[in-house]
Amino acid sequence: PRRSAVLTQALTAPAGKRQFRRGVFDVTTGTVATHGPPASHHMRYLASSNCLIDIPVDATEVPAGTQVQIWELD
Repeated sequence: PRRSAVLTQALTAPAGKRQFRRGVFDVTTGTVATHGPPASHHMRYLASSNCLIDIPVDATEVPAGTQVQIWELD
């Protein structure tokens, strides 16, 4: 399932690349925080994540407090 959440910290992303970052979604506050480093080889963080943060292809900076789309990992 997809939903919106408020990002708790600022993110940067490479220009021209859509990214999915591991995250931890807090359902009580509706916020999401990144979890672990952004590189894809850090798979151990995926095991303790409960969502993926969808960063659009045109975003190079996403400030804290921004509404982002997340993909829940059930």
